Amino acid sequence: MKNYALTLCIVMFPLIAFAQTSSLENKSLHELEFIRDSVNRMLSEEISLRRDSVNQKLYKVAYVAPTDSLKIAEWPYNRTAGTKISLHSIEIRENDTKVTFLQHIYWDWQWLNYGKGYTIVDRVTGDQYKVRGYDGGGKLDRLMIIQNCNGKAIYVSLLFPKLKKDVKRIDIISYPHKDNVRPSNPASGDGTAYLNINIEDYLVKPSREPQIYE
Repeated sequence: MKNYALTLCIVMFPLIAFAQTSSLENKSLHELEFIRDSVNRMLSEEISLRRDSVNQKLYKVAYVAPTDSLKIAEWPYNRTAGTKISLHSIEIRENDTKVTFLQHIYWDWQWLNYGKGYTIVDRVTGDQYKVRGYDGGGKLDRLMIIQNCNGKAIYVSLLFPKLKKDVKRIDIISYPHKDNVRPSNPASGDGTAYLNINIEDYLVKPSREPQIYE
């Protein structure tokens, strides 16, 4: 019913105003301002309700990262002047490329989503390597909720296809993607881009997972 009322108001208000020009002309400036403020207030309340509805749906299916599973790092920058996200390392493994970022946490409860638009671009050939997901199996179609890490930094790793051996310089860009999920409040990593990266400067040796022998 509220959606119908909003639509009706948006469509009919200009028509009513036009049809009753003479009536409006007879109103005082105070009365006109009251009408304007009433319409603006109603529209603002409706927009807020819609945003809250979208947020609740996204939060309901969000993945809450266990705090003990997070790799915590020292906060390397001043809180007010520091970078929100920084590139930490690049690891070229047998079947993929692991890119790790240092993500600063500013709140006791904070959502993250690095998005499906993350792409590695070879600066020489223009070849693109699209993100596959989070290291550890996390998917990009849900928000990740980080709790109890206020004032700390955590490592977040994304997986990409394995880079070709002759790739030396790359861009890592967070392109907009139609399937990205985000609440109404903006994310820390929106519009992130690292340009002209020399892979050697960030390259680390592949870590060997512990093996179980029986």
